[in-house]
Amino acid sequence: MYAERKPPEAPPCESCRVWLKVENKAAADIFMIVRGQCETKRIGEQDIEIGLDHLVVWKTIEKYPHKIADEWKCFLMVNRVWHELKKRKEDNQE
Repeated sequence: MYAERKPPEAPPCESCRVWLKVENKAAADIFMIVRGQCETKRIGEQDIEIGLDHLVVWKTIEKYPHKIADEWKCFLMVNRVWHELKKRKEDNQE
């Protein structure tokens, strides 16, 4: 919440920090690996990001060094995070 303020601010204390749940670690790791692997569409002179390359996400899930119990859930989480961050970026540019 503090990072989204105008101008961005640091949280006043450690209790305001959001910690990653252990069960979301694999999805977070995979997201950090694939976040730049997006498909684009050319509109005029500009490339617009439209989504993650699903093949790259699935291959990364497949090659992840630890067994992922629910691969479909992990895939959905990675995509959801990417699209949410894309939406926030677009909202901030308007």
